[in-house]
Amino acid sequence: MTNALNAMPAWLSGGMAVGGGMVAAVGYAMVINMMATKEVWPFFALGFVLAAISQLTLIALGAIGVSLALIYLGLKELATQGGGAGGSGDPLGDILNNY
Repeated sequence: MTNALNAMPAWLSGGMAVGGGMVAAVGYAMVINMMATKEVWPFFALGFVLAAISQLTLIALGAIGVSLALIYLGLKELATQGGGAGGSGDPLGDILNNY
């Protein structure tokens, strides 16, 4: 395998490196495309802001994300049970629509 890799021309190995780098970008683009709804954009932006804080580890960011998701699901369930102020059942969507 090493001999085969060493025998490859530089243009081919360079192209494979570029293609490998594009896989991550395409993956992020697919995730953003699937989650492109008004309800989740604030969480997406908040994740980037929290990730910029260098003192937080990936475990801390994951715990924050899980807790925010549970809070959101709890508020959504409360709104669908009639505990809300008569919204659509999506508290964040109601806030964004009324803004």
